[in-house]
Amino acid sequence: MAYTSNSIISNNTVINNAEGIWLRHCTNNTIIKNYISNIGEGIFLGGFSENNTIAENNIIYNWAGLSIYESATNNLIYGNTIAGNLEGVEFGAASGNKFYHNNFKENIYQTSFTFDEYPQVWDDGYPSGGNYWSNYLGADANGDTIGDTPHYVAANNTDHYPLIAPITVFNVGTWNNETFYVEVISPSNVTNFDFSPANKTLSFDVEGTNGTLGFCRVTIPLGLMWCDDRNQWAVKVDGELVQRNVTETTRTFIYFTYAHSKKRVEITSTHATSEFYPSTIALPLTIAATLLAIVVALKKKRFVRQIQPR
Repeated sequence: MAYTSNSIISNNTVINNAEGIWLRHCTNNTIIKNYISNIGEGIFLGGFSENNTIAENNIIYNWAGLSIYESATNNLIYGNTIAGNLEGVEFGAASGNKFYHNNFKENIYQTSFTFDEYPQVWDDGYPSGGNYWSNYLGADANGDTIGDTPHYVAANNTDHYPLIAPITVFNVGTWNNETFYVEVISPSNVTNFDFSPANKTLSFDVEGTNGTLGFCRVTIPLGLMWCDDRNQWAVKVDGELVQRNVTETTRTFIYFTYAHSKKRVEITSTHATSEFYPSTIALPLTIAATLLAIVVALKKKRFVRQIQPR
């Protein structure tokens, strides 16, 4: 795409090509939920492209996962898995792009800079955090899933709040035109995510090597679930209440541990968005109700006409 704005590229499988998705001189576009593999450059931003969002993509086994060149600036790269590439992200004369909550896993070079190390932003502050780096060797003494020491990326580039484990981002749904995301930082494999507004509960499975220690930090938007007192949050692992540490800012952060095997986690609040249908299903339900009312009315009218004397 060139000289393009306000477009969405989503839910594509892009594999076995010389190049993947290219943007040049593009603004305010979104590249989301694509699978991009076995390509020269998975996603390319260049030619002064700015204010674009690259989110929730799986970008694996490419020559370069992302290439950001030619003064591309102020782009947001969030919630992607960038794994197994020769170069995770390569830069050339581009600066001011923001990366956070990405998983950089087992790339030969997590980042590379063709020219000077122009500065980028590598975290979202504390307690939100930065990115997960498989080559980060720091510790987490206080159990907040944020590394105790910064992660050096390159000259002029530092992730000040590296994540201690991979992050998974779940799209929970849209209410009143606002889309909510729940984030889970955990060394466990996190699957089967579910949110029940009526029960004020979100749940998911965690699985890891038996006998090892598992942990989760779950980030919940305040508009999705909340409690009058943070001590009212309840966390169950396989039906048993567990100790949890709760921090509240503009979001709620819940941290807890467990012994690994496959287990079901349930997190319950005292309030949730249960009084609203998600906007993505409210309209179909309204249409269905209207059609049903029309059908009933037509059947009733037909029945009355049939029994009237001729």
